[in-house]
Amino acid sequence: MLSEAVIKRLEAMGFTRWKWMQYDRLYIAPKLIGLEITQTSKGELAVIWCGDGAIGKWGRLLRDNIREGKYFIDVDTEEIHMTYETPMIAEMLKRAKAEAKEEEKKARWRIVVID
Repeated sequence: MLSEAVIKRLEAMGFTRWKWMQYDRLYIAPKLIGLEITQTSKGELAVIWCGDGAIGKWGRLLRDNIREGKYFIDVDTEEIHMTYETPMIAEMLKRAKAEAKEEEKKARWRIVVID
């Protein structure tokens, strides 16, 4: 189970917490994990997802499929669920855990001076 410190760090990175009955998840928008949408010089839609790209009608199809996909971390099991594969979620989770652990370590050794 993710600690509250890790959850707070992930929320600061752009994740949104969603709780309902037995579900507790942290969702993230595709644009925050590698979805880039631009236009070519001819005005066609260009979509880039984790290094792969598509133009025109294939770009629209890729964009719509990725936008409709779900990208979340299960808070209880720490499992990462993705409609389309991207390593960025795992990297963000790893970074949040490391930062929370470092903060906990600093808090443990904090010295308070009382006058």
